[in-house]
Amino acid sequence: MKPSSYLSNSYEEFYYTNYLYKLAKIANLKMPSKEEYLKQIHSNEPKCMKSYQQLYYNGCSKSRKFTGKQEHINFYNYAKELSNISITEFINNSDLNSTMLTNYLLTSQANKIYMLYSNNSFIKQVINSDDYTLIDIIKQPTKFKYECISKSGKKINVLLRWKNGNGIAFPAFQIS
Repeated sequence: MKPSSYLSNSYEEFYYTNYLYKLAKIANLKMPSKEEYLKQIHSNEPKCMKSYQQLYYNGCSKSRKFTGKQEHINFYNYAKELSNISITEFINNSDLNSTMLTNYLLTSQANKIYMLYSNNSFIKQVINSDDYTLIDIIKQPTKFKYECISKSGKKINVLLRWKNGNGIAFPAFQIS
């Protein structure tokens, strides 16, 4: 999902303006236009970020594309560092729209029923809307998240992260 639609500011624009050029500079990569970047960044493999993504995975030891070259490892580490710094700074200066996120959570969970089989019996659980109605938000920038408290007192963590490479592709929320 597009996290900025639930935030007081656009993380994608913030990252592009304040951090992407730093990543481009260390690897001598061409900056995509802002329009192109904002249009494509919400996919797994944005075309405008192809060269960035290739370098990132070349430097990631867990990737099958890992080369072991120091320049690639340095790029990967710098991308992670910039991502962490940018998310921390962004959360410090931006608010989560609890009304919009509550509406999203309630809509996405509406009419769901969960079944659990345990000790030779089924247990049925119906969604309690109070579990998804947010009443308080605590910023935790160093943990890259907003901690939300629901009407029923449950904690919901909303982590701001990149799904496909730190600072490279697909900014999103991880909600738990």
